[in-house]
Amino acid sequence: TSLARDGAIYSEIFTSPDHAGKAGLSPKAYTDALGEGIARAKAKTGIEGRMIVTGVRNTGVESIEQAARFAARCGHPLVTGFGVAGDERMGDLEDYVRAFEIAREAGLGITVHAGELMGWESVEAALDHIRPARIGHGVRAVENPDIVRRIADEGVVLECCPSSNVALKVFDSFADHPFPALQAAGCKVTLNSDDPPYFWTSLKREYDIAAEHFSMNDKALAAVTRTAIEAAFVDKKTRTALLTRLNSAAR
Repeated sequence: TSLARDGAIYSEIFTSPDHAGKAGLSPKAYTDALGEGIARAKAKTGIEGRMIVTGVRNTGVESIEQAARFAARCGHPLVTGFGVAGDERMGDLEDYVRAFEIAREAGLGITVHAGELMGWESVEAALDHIRPARIGHGVRAVENPDIVRRIADEGVVLECCPSSNVALKVFDSFADHPFPALQAAGCKVTLNSDDPPYFWTSLKREYDIAAEHFSMNDKALAAVTRTAIEAAFVDKKTRTALLTRLNSAAR
């Protein structure tokens, strides 16, 4: 797989029950099939994988709550998180509080898209109403120093996707991307590929971009990977094993 070629040791896949339904699959059949694929990939490459069930904003509040209920009840060992993605301009985060409560009560990790197509206000709404462990993108927080400070103080991890941001004209170029500024301000930042086929990228390319445009050396990139593992939606045993693998590779 491309992740194996990139040298990845862990991956989280965002899954969508709504997309499964459009393909004629039940959420369970869809999730079981993906889980089988992850298990086969691990046996072949050693990559750990988990699934984050995702509600899509344009499907409406009830559909998102149904996705949360499925995530909470499906019992699949590789389903470890819940999130809401899609166009941030559709719906208010307050509308999805119940969905996130359902997922949180089930012990799932919480992530939410904010601060990409919408400004810092959407990040503030995520912090106020959702209280996520992680925010997908979150980069528009840089427009408000107070929000940047909150992210740092609250230890919320940002899932940054430079190629996606530039492709969607959130920023004009990698030179304009706030990844270095957010990191310098004390925010926990990670590098992610978003939707690789759509944005013609890969995890390795995102790391290469950080090295070239953000002047990050191998030590700095390893530290970003450590942050990602520490924020991963996995159990303690798996996290420890992943950190051990990272430490061995970084020597």
